[in-house]
Amino acid sequence: MYRIVSPHPARHRFSLIEIMVVLLILGLVLAVVMPRIGATPLGLRVASTFSTLRNACAAASTQARATGQPVRLYFDFGNNELRPEPEGESSAFDQQPASAVELEKPVGSLFRGTQLYRLDPTVLLNLEEIDPPLDARELSFVFYPSGEATGPRLPITIGRRWFTIDVDRLTGKPIIREQE
Repeated sequence: MYRIVSPHPARHRFSLIEIMVVLLILGLVLAVVMPRIGATPLGLRVASTFSTLRNACAAASTQARATGQPVRLYFDFGNNELRPEPEGESSAFDQQPASAVELEKPVGSLFRGTQLYRLDPTVLLNLEEIDPPLDARELSFVFYPSGEATGPRLPITIGRRWFTIDVDRLTGKPIIREQE
């Protein structure tokens, strides 16, 4: 008996149904995973905001101790930024934007330039929770050369989470509490 031997051994091929099931499963997995990859998780935005706030408070406190004069940390929620400025000088709310020529002038002190601390765009101030209402100048913490600080309690939201920001009166460190 002779056996016919094919030069090509028998191969198992996938049917059209099997391929369609695999593609359907891959599509479902991508539909669930892709939105999470594109968006920054809420926990990271909260941590980033708190880190920025702590850094700005530490810089303002250090600036007050180094210069011997109070420093005001302005909260500009319209532009989502924090700005420390010496208390004795006119604030950025009073000044016109500086020209390029003014910015090139040498500064007399290490702390004279205004440093901005950017907040996440999802950080919002809850104005209706502030009692009594404050104007833009009062949305700030003041740090003194002795290490003390003062300022209002500010209610904010980050995503769907509510917090209050306060400053420790003796140490000048920010106090951040999550609200229920």
